[in-house]
Amino acid sequence: MAWRALALVLAALPALAALGALAGDTQPSAQRVTIAATAGLLAPLLWPGTGPSAARTGATVLLWSGVAAGAAVLGMTALGDLRRAGAGILPTGAMLWLLLLVTHAGAAAIELHARRAGVRAAQARELGGGVAALVLALLASLPLWAGPAAEALSSRLPGLAETVVGASPLTHLALASGNDLLRNQWFYQHANLAALPVTYPRPAAVAWAYAAVLPPLVWATWALQRRLLRAPASTSTNPDTENTRC
Repeated sequence: MAWRALALVLAALPALAALGALAGDTQPSAQRVTIAATAGLLAPLLWPGTGPSAARTGATVLLWSGVAAGAAVLGMTALGDLRRAGAGILPTGAMLWLLLLVTHAGAAAIELHARRAGVRAAQARELGGGVAALVLALLASLPLWAGPAAEALSSRLPGLAETVVGASPLTHLALASGNDLLRNQWFYQHANLAALPVTYPRPAAVAWAYAAVLPPLVWATWALQRRLLRAPASTSTNPDTENTRC
């Protein structure tokens, strides 16, 4: 798993440079959101894969989520101004950890389902991580692509705009960082919801929402793992279906 952590850092650096997060004049709260969001999107693509048992799979979800969130915290610490905004680093890292727990539990469930369908282990692992990253990206960009519909329907559905913004993981990271996401210059120029009076959810409510979503995902992963272990020996011991992890 060490090389995956190194790959995460090496992949994040050019992305952060392109996003302007390495510039010294970046707003500290926006910089934290950018670092956390970059790590959050890259981590599922480097998903190590499920283990031979439900306990090992759960340990992998916990460990890889913690490694990715820890790398983001180290990045925020190294690049941020601790005298002005050090207090926002740990809450942002904690929110990212919760987000990655749910994301990687979903990746594990998708991988196990694919393996039960006969997909080879390596391909199933890549499928699980790729689908999880894609879903995460779609949810994170929800205020952008669903914003016009939310604004058009806001007169008939008054709380729709708040729901669209509140469902975005990017909003959750911004809340933990103390950043007004929709008032950032880029969002203000490209997101129509930035012109509407939108109320953000409370960080505690977001954390509880993640805590509520995680148990069903854990149960689904556990059930899929048990069914995979009960598969015929010819399927479970085929070298093509054995998981390759590091």
